[in-house]
Amino acid sequence: MTMNLDGRKVVVVGLALTGVALAKFLARRGARVVVTDGTPAAALAERMKLLDGLGITWELGGHDVA
Repeated sequence: MTMNLDGRKVVVVGLALTGVALAKFLARRGARVVVTDGTPAAALAERMKLLDGLGITWELGGHDVA
């Protein structure tokens, strides 16, 4: 069974190892992924590099309720 996520908006909360893996999985299946993490972007730079080129939107340094 293949998961079709084309165009669906998905929010991944937390950019730990599982969050990185999940964001990759979702983006590669066509989801519009937003990653949010309370940690500032400067501290997450290495993890963000793992997701380069996947069209992921970032909200770092806090969580926007919207």
